[in-house]
Amino acid sequence: MQNHSLEEVKLPGIKLTPKDSYPCLYYIINQLMRPEIKKHLFDDYMGITEITNLIFAQNTVVYAIRHKGLPEPCGVVFFTGLVPYRDCFLYSCIFSPEDRKKGIINDIIPKVRQDIQDRFAVHSVTANVIGNNSASSYILEKMGFKKIGVKKDYIMVNGKYRDLSEYYILSEEA
Repeated sequence: MQNHSLEEVKLPGIKLTPKDSYPCLYYIINQLMRPEIKKHLFDDYMGITEITNLIFAQNTVVYAIRHKGLPEPCGVVFFTGLVPYRDCFLYSCIFSPEDRKKGIINDIIPKVRQDIQDRFAVHSVTANVIGNNSASSYILEKMGFKKIGVKKDYIMVNGKYRDLSEYYILSEEA
């Protein structure tokens, strides 16, 4: 496993966030709890305790996305369930509406996924899309993820059952 630093990309900076960076991680957790963000990443049963446990879990790696010179992240990419030489699970989001739909995530996720592959030699990455989130599906497919199935009415979001689409990519396909 290599231990190298991730280079800055044009718009935002990508920083691997250590677990002792409490202000940054708690800022990210609070952003993930915002209703308009939470409904795209988690079900109704994920509260502050569960999301905090997820972010601080030993097998979670968090990358903060920052605009140059600004202290708070404008987004996050994180991997949970990370098992070296096996699999991990991808989550990502941009926090502010004005930073969305600018292609930031398109540029960042492949770089971050490559860093995860280099650091932990993961064999594959899994991602889910809740409901009809066509933007997330498009981004995953553009990066080479393949839709492997849909769990009908699998997850409750905003009090309604939604479909959960599962995506998967092998490291050698990236």
